[in-house]
Amino acid sequence: MTSRIASHLSVPFIEGRRPWGKGSDMIGCNCRSPRNGHKVPICRKVLVAALSLSLITSSVPASAWAQALSDTQGALAQAAAAAQEPRADVEAAVAAGGLAAGEGHEEATAPAGDAAKGEQPSATAPEPAAPARDDAPATPADDAPADGAAPAASADDRSARAGLDADYIHIHDKNGSDPRKIGVGQELRIDATYEDPDFGDEYDFSDRDYEGMTFQWYVGEQKVGYASDDAAWKAKGYTPIEGATKRPFTVPEGLVGKRLAARVVNPGGGVVWVSGSSAQVTDGKTDLVRVELSGKAKVGATLKATAFEEGGWSGEQEATAGVTYRWLAAPSATDEFAPIPGATGPALTLDASLAGSHIKVEATSRNTVASEAVGPVAAAGSAENEAKLAAAIAALEKDGFSGYSPAPVFGRDSNLNDMIEANLEKLGVIGVASHVVSSGMEKYEPAARGSIDTTDGASNGDIEFFFLPPVERTGNTDYTVLRRFQPTYRLTWGDATDTFTPKRTSQLPWDDARVEEYLTRTFDNVELPAEFAQGSVPEATTRLELPFKVVDAKTGKTVASIEWASSNAKVAKVTSSYNAASVSFTHPAAPADVVLTATVKMAGASGLSDKAVAVEHPLSVEPRSGATAEQIERELSSVLAKAEVGLMQGGTLDPSAVTDDLKLPNPRALGIDGRAYKLSYESSDPAAIRINTYRGVVTGNLEGEEPRSATLLARLTYEGVAVTRELGTFTPAVVTNAEIDAAIDFMGRVKAGYAAALLGANASPDEVMDDLDAFQSASPAPDGSVAWARTFNERDDAGIVPVDLPGYDPMGTAQWRLFRSSRPSVVTHENLLVTRPAYNTKVRIDSMLTYKAFECLAEAHPQNIKLQQLVNQPVSAMYTVLGATGAENPEAGRTLTVNARVTGLDAVKDDGTREQRDWIPLTEVTLPVEEGATAWDVFAGLLDGAGYTYTLNAAGPISITTPEGVALDSDFNKPYRYWAFFINGKYGQGAEGAATTCPVRDGMTIELRYLDDGVTVLPQADVTVNPDAEHPHLDAQWNGFINGGAGSVTDALTPTSNGELAWAENLLTPEEVEANGKLFASDPLIIDGKVYIVTASEVQDPETWRPIHSIARLQVVDRSTGKIEREVQLGATMDSTCRPAYADGIIVIPLSGGYLQAVSAKTLETIWIVPASSQGQSLCTLTVHDGYVYVSMFDSFQDKLTVGGSVRRFNIRTGALAGEVRTDASGYYWAGGVMVGDYFAIGDDQGQVHVFTADLSREVSSLKIADASIRSSLVQSDGFVYAVSQQDGVLHKLRVDGEGHVEELSSVKFADTSTSTPTISGGRAFIGGFKGNWKNKNGVLAVVDLESMDVQQVMKANGEKIPDEVKSSPLVSVQGSETYVYFTVNWAEGFPSYTSGGSMYVYRLGDDEASLMFRPGPGQIEFCMASVICDEEGNLYYTNDSGHLFKIAGNGPAQGGGSGGGETGGNGGSGGETGGGETGGGGNGGSGGGNDGQTGAGSGNGGQTGGGNGVGGQTGGNGGQAGGSSGNNGQSGSNSNAGASGTPTAGNTNSTTPPSKTPVTGPVPAGAKPLAKGTFDKKEDASQRDAAAASDSGEKTQEPSTPCEYGTYNLTGSGPVESWAGIAARVFDIANGNGAAVEPVPTADYYAAAEGPIAPRPENSDLDLSKIAAAGFAPRDWTEELAEYMAAL
Repeated sequence: MTSRIASHLSVPFIEGRRPWGKGSDMIGCNCRSPRNGHKVPICRKVLVAALSLSLITSSVPASAWAQALSDTQGALAQAAAAAQEPRADVEAAVAAGGLAAGEGHEEATAPAGDAAKGEQPSATAPEPAAPARDDAPATPADDAPADGAAPAASADDRSARAGLDADYIHIHDKNGSDPRKIGVGQELRIDATYEDPDFGDEYDFSDRDYEGMTFQWYVGEQKVGYASDDAAWKAKGYTPIEGATKRPFTVPEGLVGKRLAARVVNPGGGVVWVSGSSAQVTDGKTDLVRVELSGKAKVGATLKATAFEEGGWSGEQEATAGVTYRWLAAPSATDEFAPIPGATGPALTLDASLAGSHIKVEATSRNTVASEAVGPVAAAGSAENEAKLAAAIAALEKDGFSGYSPAPVFGRDSNLNDMIEANLEKLGVIGVASHVVSSGMEKYEPAARGSIDTTDGASNGDIEFFFLPPVERTGNTDYTVLRRFQPTYRLTWGDATDTFTPKRTSQLPWDDARVEEYLTRTFDNVELPAEFAQGSVPEATTRLELPFKVVDAKTGKTVASIEWASSNAKVAKVTSSYNAASVSFTHPAAPADVVLTATVKMAGASGLSDKAVAVEHPLSVEPRSGATAEQIERELSSVLAKAEVGLMQGGTLDPSAVTDDLKLPNPRALGIDGRAYKLSYESSDPAAIRINTYRGVVTGNLEGEEPRSATLLARLTYEGVAVTRELGTFTPAVVTNAEIDAAIDFMGRVKAGYAAALLGANASPDEVMDDLDAFQSASPAPDGSVAWARTFNERDDAGIVPVDLPGYDPMGTAQWRLFRSSRPSVVTHENLLVTRPAYNTKVRIDSMLTYKAFECLAEAHPQNIKLQQLVNQPVSAMYTVLGATGAENPEAGRTLTVNARVTGLDAVKDDGTREQRDWIPLTEVTLPVEEGATAWDVFAGLLDGAGYTYTLNAAGPISITTPEGVALDSDFNKPYRYWAFFINGKYGQGAEGAATTCPVRDGMTIELRYLDDGVTVLPQADVTVNPDAEHPHLDAQWNGFINGGAGSVTDALTPTSNGELAWAENLLTPEEVEANGKLFASDPLIIDGKVYIVTASEVQDPETWRPIHSIARLQVVDRSTGKIEREVQLGATMDSTCRPAYADGIIVIPLSGGYLQAVSAKTLETIWIVPASSQGQSLCTLTVHDGYVYVSMFDSFQDKLTVGGSVRRFNIRTGALAGEVRTDASGYYWAGGVMVGDYFAIGDDQGQVHVFTADLSREVSSLKIADASIRSSLVQSDGFVYAVSQQDGVLHKLRVDGEGHVEELSSVKFADTSTSTPTISGGRAFIGGFKGNWKNKNGVLAVVDLESMDVQQVMKANGEKIPDEVKSSPLVSVQGSETYVYFTVNWAEGFPSYTSGGSMYVYRLGDDEASLMFRPGPGQIEFCMASVICDEEGNLYYTNDSGHLFKIAGNGPAQGGGSGGGETGGNGGSGGETGGGETGGGGNGGSGGGNDGQTGAGSGNGGQTGGGNGVGGQTGGNGGQAGGSSGNNGQSGSNSNAGASGTPTAGNTNSTTPPSKTPVTGPVPAGAKPLAKGTFDKKEDASQRDAAAASDSGEKTQEPSTPCEYGTYNLTGSGPVESWAGIAARVFDIANGNGAAVEPVPTADYYAAAEGPIAPRPENSDLDLSKIAAAGFAPRDWTEELAEYMAAL
C-alpha cells in the first residue's frame, strides 16, 4: 500500500494484482505503471468504480464481493485478450481495448493460453490487475528488463514521447538498488522515473530515455533529509564534483566522509535533484565474514564470488563496496593453490586451461577470507553426451515439487550416490554416474556426529547419521539447522561431466541406534520410588511421585522427557502435567498386578529425534484391609516417627541457635501419598519460625532483644484419624549488630561490583561486544571477596540474590523479572544477550537485590533502618554496546527534561499541624535520553548535590535526612508516615508506582512527598495553584521591565507640557484609607488594554505602633475609568515596590522573602509559586529570556551592604528551578541582569559585575568596576553594556565578548549617587540621580553622550532645583525630531499632611531645565520612586506612596507605530487612524515601537500600506542588541511617501506577540479575496489567526473565488507517493541513518496465512488532491513535515 501519510481516506478503489515495476512483488516498493503503458479500458474503469460504490453502500459480505469481482475480472480478461495477439494485430487490439495508439500491452492475469481463448481465471489464480489510478501491466511487458525492473517503453513509445523529462531521480548502485552504504571504488548511477500526468503513476526510464539529459554529481558534508532545488542544496553546502557529468559514477578516494547528491537537467530544460543526500562515503573497507562461490565448475561456465559482511536481518549481508578478489587454482583440493593470472574480478569464466583444476577465491577488505574449493573443473564432452547429461539434470530439476533433493531414512539408505542414481533410473535415465563433491553441511557443533563422505574413494557418498545429545550442545543453533545439508553432485555420462545441486536443503536423519542407547543409559540413572525396586506397593502407599524429566547433573539442562502409562488405570492412575507426574493407587480387595511403562524421549530443544525407548515396571498392588482407628493411628505414628527436621542448606542443626531455614519432611520423604494423607506443620511462634508448607522460615533474634523460640508440631491425617508429633523446640540464632553492619558493608560491595559482575567476556562497560552474564547470587568467599554464582545449582539461597523488580507481574506481559534492560533490542531482558546495533548505544541494566539471610529479619522489623538496607536494594549499571559501524549514535546528544521536587514537613506545631516545606524545590533536570534514567536517578542526583542522605527500599526512600540532620523516616504502623512518589501530581500507580523503576519521560513532573496520616498538613503558601490554568497570549502595550532594565522608549504622542489628569484611583481599600495606610505599589503593566498592578498596604498597629503589612494583591484596572475590575490575593506581602514582568500570557511577580508567583493574565489563577527563599527584600528587576525568568536576591544586611545572595533561573511555564548560583559574599539589591548573547550579566552590592552562562551552571568572568554598590539594572545597547554604581554616581561602559569575558572601556561621573537604571535612545543615556547632601539636596537628570561620554546635568525644573533624588527609570518619548524625558522625584514636604511632592516632570532634549508636568491634588501627595510608563495612546501612568494610580492623558498613538512598552521597547502600536486604507490608512505612519530598545527592543510593527496619498509607516523599530529578532519594517505607502524600512540589529526580541498571532497584512494574492475586511488592529479575527497560522506553517492559504462545494475532500500531505515500507525507511533513516534496515514484505507472504478469498483492495494507490486544491488549500510536502517532526523529537 502506498501513501502520503493521509489524515483522511476517501472512497476505496477495488484493485487486483499490483502492477509491480522495478523490484519483486513486495509491499513497500514504490513502483508505478509506465506513463505510456497499458491503460485500463473505459468499460473496466466503470465496472471497478461501480463495484467500489456498491461495496461501500451495501451490506453484502466481502466474500460475495470477491466472487463478484472474480466474475467481472473474467469479462475484463476477455477484453484484455486482444493485447495477447501477435504484433500484426496490435492496432486492432488497441482499438478494441480503447487504447491510444502506441500504448503498451498487458498480459492477462490467467495463463496466456487461457486468456487468449477468453477463459475465466480460476479461483486460485492471482488477483487480476485492476489498479485504482495505477494503470500498469500486471506482468512485465515483452521488452521488460530481465532483472525484474519495470518494463521500458517500446521504441514507438519513445518516439511518441521524444525529449522525455524526469520527474524524480535517485542514486542507485550498479544493480539499480538503493546503496546501504557507499565506499571508495563503488560504482553508482543516476536512475530516473517519470510520472503519468493522468493518474500520477511513476515509472522507470529505459536506457534510451536518458538521451538529451545532462548529469552532474555533487558532494557535501551535511546530511540532507529533503531538499528540492538549487538554492536549497547550495544552502546545505553542496558543490559540483569536477568532471562527474555522466550518469555512472565511480566513487574516488577523496570523498571519504562526504555525502553525495545528483542533479539532472531535462531535455526540456527543467532541473531535478535527488530528494535527499546519500549515505556517508567510507573507505569502503569492511570486516568480511565469508566469501561464497556460485556457478558450476565446468569449462565455459562462470563462477561468481559474493563476499559477506555482518548486518542484515539474518546477521550477514552482501558487501557491496571495498572488496577485491583473487582467484586461485590447484591440481587437487589438498595441493597448494596458486593465483590465476589476471583473475581479480568478482567473476571468473572457466577456460580449457583450468580443466581438472580445483578453484577457490579470496576476498579482501579489512581482512581476507577464502571460499571453499570447487572442482575439479569438468572439461566439455561430446555434444551428444552433453545433451544426454543436460536432459538428465533437467529431469532431476523437474522431479517433484521443486526438483529432486535426497531424503535419506535411517536403516534404509546408506549412500547418497546410490539414492540419486536409483532416482534417475525411476525417471528413465540409466547410465549416469554420481559423485558427491560437497555436502553443503555446516559444522556448528564440534561434538556433533553426522556427515556425508566427499572423499574420492569407494566410500564417497556414504551417510553417517546425525547424533548430538542436548547435554553436549554448546550453542543455541537449532537442531534443524545442525542437521541441514545440501549436497552437490558431479554427474558423468561418458565424457560429459556436470554438477547438480538440489534447490532445497535436506535433513540428515538421527542415528536411531545411538539415540536408543543414549536414552536407555540416561533412564538407567533416574531415581525411581523404592516400591519399583521392591516390585510391590504396600497398602499405606496410595500415591507416588514419578520422574517426568531427566536433568543433567553437571549442566542443569533437561536432556530427556519421561511419559508414564498404566496398564490398569483402576488400580494405578497416572496423572501428568508439564512439570509433574504421579501415580495414585486404589488398593483392591485382592492383590492386583499392574505395569507402569515409562516412555523416554530426547528433550530440551526443537528438531530432536522422535525415537523413544519404553521401559516397563511391573508392580504388585497389595489389597486393602479393614483397618480400625487404632490401627490407623499406629500406622500414622510409625510414619511420623520417621520425620526429621534438617537445614535447608544442609549441615548440622543446632536447635538452640538455628542459623538457616528448617527443612521439614514432605509426604514423599515419609513414603506416603500426599493426596490420601494430609501432612501439615504448626509453629508455636510464627514470629520466630513461620511455616511455609514444608519449610520453616526462620527469623533471627536481634542482639539486645528477648530471644524467641518456637515449638514445631507435625500433624498427619488419614480418613479422619489424626496423629500429631512434637518435633522439638528451636531457637533462632542471635543476629548481632556487627553481623548486620558487616552485611550492609557486603551489600555495598555487591552493589558496587554489580556492573563488573555482569560484564562477562567484555573488557569494559564502555566497550561491550559480547553477551553480558547474569548471576544467581553473591556470597562472601572465604578470602573475603565476592563469590558470584552463575547457575541455579551454584546459587546460595542465603546470599544476596536478585529479586522481582517492582512492577513485575507473573501474569502480565513484561519480559523482564530480575534483570531489566533499557534497550531490549540491544541487550535482552533477563539473559542479557547482546545484539550489536549500528551505532554505539548506551544500555542500562536494572535489578533489585536482597540479602536472603536477613530478609525475614527485615520483614519482622520494618522500622529498623539498617535491616532495610539489606533488602530490595535497587542497583543499576550503564554499558556502552559498540555498534557495528564503530560510530557514535547520531542521536546520542538527545536529551529529555523533567521537573522534580522533594517536599518534606516541618516539625509538629502546638496545634497538631505540620507545614509542607520544599527540601528540594521544583527543579528542572535535563538528562541524556540514552541513559534510560529512572525517577530515583533524578531524585538521587538532586539529594546528593544538596548534601542529603537517604535509605532505600524497593520502591524508593524510606528515610531522608537533611544536611542539618533533620530526618524524616517511614513508619508503617498506624498512623502511617512515609515518603510517597507522585507523577504529574498523581500518586504513582502500577508499573510506574515505584520511583526506583519508573522511567522518566520528557516533560514529566515527579515528586517525593512526605505524608503523615496522623496530623493536618498545611501547604507552604495559602494559595490555590492550578498548573494547567489557561494562559493564552494577550497583547501587551507595556510588558514590564523584563530584560534587566534597558530603559523605556516610546514614539507615542505623549503630552509634552501641562499634563491633563484623566483620573486618579486610590488603590487602598476603604479600611486601609481609614487607618492612614501607606501604599506599596509595583510598576504597572498594560495588557490587553487593562492596567495590571500589584499592591499592598502598611498600617500601624494602634497599640504597638508596629507596622502591619497586608498580603499583596494583583489588581486589574480599567484604563478608561481607573476602576478596579478584578483582583486576586497573592501568596505573600510585597516590599516597598516590585517589578512584575509579563510574557507568554503569564505575569511573574516577585514578593517579599523570595516568593515568586506566576499568575495567568487572563484568569488570574496562580500557575505556580516558589516559596520563600530569602530573608531579604525582593526588589530585583526580572529578566525573561527564552522561556525562563531570572531572579536575583540577597540574604541579609551588614553595615548597609547586603551579604549573601543568589541568582536563580525558573521555567516561566512550570516554575521549575532550572539553574542557580549562590554566593556568601555580596548579594543583589535593586539589581537587574541582562542577557548578552549566550550569557547573563548582573552587578552586585559590592560593585562587581558577574557574567554567567545562560543556564547559570558556571561563572564565566567577573570584574570589580567600583568601590560602590550596583543597585540598578545593567543595560545593553549597540554591543556595549552599561552599569551605574550607586554611591559614586558613575556610569560604566563595558564590553562582554563572545566568550563571556567582561572588560571596562570607559566611565564618567554624572551624579553623587544613583539607583536609577539608564534609558538609552539616540546614542544617549538618560539617568536619574542625586547631587549634594542631606542639607543641600538636588535631584539630577543626567544626559550622557555614549560616544564621547560627555555629561549634561539637568538640575532644575521651572527655575527651581529638582528637590530630591530621581530614583526612577526615565521614560523617553521620541516624537519626530523632539525627544521628551519623563521622571519622578522621591520627595514630599509638609509632613504629616504633605503639600508638595509625588509629581511628574518632563524634560525636552536640548533644554537647560525640566518642567513640572503634573502635580497631584490634595490627599494624593506623597513620596515617589515609581517610574512613568505609557500606553500606545500616549497616556502616562505612575503611582506614588499616597495609594493613587494616576493617568495623564496622551495625545494619541504615533500613526503607524504606537508605543514601545517595557524596557525592551515592547510592541509597536497600531497604524495611523485616518484614511480609508487598511492598517494605517492615509494617516502618517509612526515609528515602530522600541527604537534602540535593548535586548530585543523593536518588536513594534511599522505602519502598514497607507491608503491614498498618506505617508507610509516610518521606520520599524530597531532590533535590540541581545536577542535574535528585529523590528518589522514599515510597509510601503501606496501612491506616495513610502515608509522607511526598519533597521534590524542583532537582538533578542521582546515582542509579546508570537509569530502565530502576528496579524496578516500586505497585499492580497492575485485572484483571491481579502482574508478580512476593515482595519487590522491588535485584535485579530479568526480569519486573520488562521491565515497567520497557515503562513507560519508554510502552507499556502488562498480563499477560493467561489464557495467550496459541500462534500468529502481527500486530504494528505503533498509530495511523492510513498509505500508503508518507504515511509518507515525514511523515519529510520532520519532517526538512525539505517533506513535500509526496513525489510519490505512480499504480498504473497502477507496473505500466506489467509483462508478463503482475499477481498480485493488497492495495493498501490494514492488520494487525489485536486479537489481540495481547487478549493484553495495547498497542503505541505509530507517529506518536509516528517523531517521537521523528527527533528523536533
